[in-house]
Amino acid sequence: MNTITAESHTGSRARYVNSKCRCDNCKQANADYMRAKREEWAQTPFDQIPHGTCNGYVNYNCHCEECTLARTVAQQERKAARK
Repeated sequence: MNTITAESHTGSRARYVNSKCRCDNCKQANADYMRAKREEWAQTPFDQIPHGTCNGYVNYNCHCEECTLARTVAQQERKAARK
C-alpha cells in the first residue's frame, strides 16, 4: 500500500478538500486559494452579494445589518452545539 506523505506531493487544494489531507503543503495551497477568492469576492458589487447569509459576511466582507445578524446567529448556533 502506498502512503502519501507531505514530502511525496506538492500539495493541492483538491487534495485538501477531497481527500482531507492536512499536511502543511495542502493547507498552504488551500489558504492561497481562499485568499485569492476572498479578494475576488470583495470586488463584487453590493447588490450581487448574498445578503442575510454568513457567507456574505465572511467571504464577501459585507457587514450590513442582515449579514451581521446572520453571522451572529451562526456563531451562537456553533457555540450551542459545542455545549
